[in-house]
Amino acid sequence: RAIRRDPRHHDLPIIAMTAHAMAGDREKSLVAGMNDHITKPINPQELFRTLAKYVGRPSRKTLPQPPSLEDDPALAAEILPYLDGIDTAGGLRRLLGNTASYLKILRKFRHDFQVASQSLQELAAAGRSDEALHLAHSIKGAAGNIGAMELHKAAAALEKSLREEAADLPDREYSRFSQELQRVINSLAILGDAPQPEAAGLAQETLPPALAQEISHRLHAAVEAGDVTELTAIAAQLQTRTDAGAAYGREIQRLTEEFEFDTLSHMADSLAAHAD
Repeated sequence: RAIRRDPRHHDLPIIAMTAHAMAGDREKSLVAGMNDHITKPINPQELFRTLAKYVGRPSRKTLPQPPSLEDDPALAAEILPYLDGIDTAGGLRRLLGNTASYLKILRKFRHDFQVASQSLQELAAAGRSDEALHLAHSIKGAAGNIGAMELHKAAAALEKSLREEAADLPDREYSRFSQELQRVINSLAILGDAPQPEAAGLAQETLPPALAQEISHRLHAAVEAGDVTELTAIAAQLQTRTDAGAAYGREIQRLTEEFEFDTLSHMADSLAAHAD
């Protein structure tokens, strides 16, 4: 509404990309002045079709099609094991068939949320209702992204109840949520833990202390800001060196292209430790 009040932006295309997927939410977006409304978990094909309506000249390009796991059970078994409670075909579609990224996200989900049921109880008992609500919301979005749709629905119901009855955990919704979450966490155990974030091939490489300290500070700042341009610049500068810096530059470039910000942050911590 604030944007629409500015005469310069009357025709600016604005698209809601939101977890608000309840009946009436789309209408609220349109009434507020948005042109369209896309709900999470994001379907890439739907996203690009929607964007194409507002970018002026329609693109003739089509999105790459991921492997059709529904049509090829053998392919599904080869790429991923059966994961109870998770629609892996749907999860892969959201990542355009990028199996490596999907596996990382699955493992991260288990790491981040394996004790979330207990955390919710503790937050509610301590009267920290806003934090409990935020946790339920986070799990709802993450579950939808990985294809854990029953957990997604259970988390959405829990979130709704927490908004309406913030004082206590609603028994029925919390029970269903806990069951579905445990089902997914147990299922993901077959994937094992994520590899250690230390960049491969750099364990024996060392930078001069002053350079390590400088790169550590720059990496932390760039990761905190989500500044891909700065990360690319750091990588390019390091790759011009003839010492271990070139290897770090190549690894920073690779991690930046894959948006592995967590690993870049761990690299910055490691460089800072070596510089001390």
